[in-house]
Amino acid sequence: MRKAKIPKCHPDKKYYAKDMCKSCYVKPWDSIWAKKYPELRRQKAKEWRLRNLQSDPEYEWKKQTLKNYNLTAEQYWNMFEAQNRGCAICGEIPEGRHLAVDEDHSDGMRIRGLLCKNHNLGLGLFSDSPELLRKAASYLEAR
Repeated sequence: MRKAKIPKCHPDKKYYAKDMCKSCYVKPWDSIWAKKYPELRRQKAKEWRLRNLQSDPEYEWKKQTLKNYNLTAEQYWNMFEAQNRGCAICGEIPEGRHLAVDEDHSDGMRIRGLLCKNHNLGLGLFSDSPELLRKAASYLEAR
């Protein structure tokens, strides 16, 4: 009876080749292949995303938004419900999209709330400055 080989990289995983588990063996080949055939790599990645996004339409949102802000989907939806399902500024209820996560850049990315795309962009263009926003409001009221 042959003794099962154990990979040196990860003894808890199944042996694949050259004293390695499959993930460690394939990793260097993936990077070599990606450098040699970048266009084909992009095409394969796009095909994979299309196949997998069909099974979970919120995959990109979860990957981008929740990961960037260290939020769980449950935390996001609790905030959404607490804001009556609308933008914290105008109360608009988004149709077919998620509200943007508004964070305070000066305070270590503390999350302030959820905003519609326009108001999140607007605050960013005003550099999150209450003083600039007050000046803009005075300007609008004076005209």
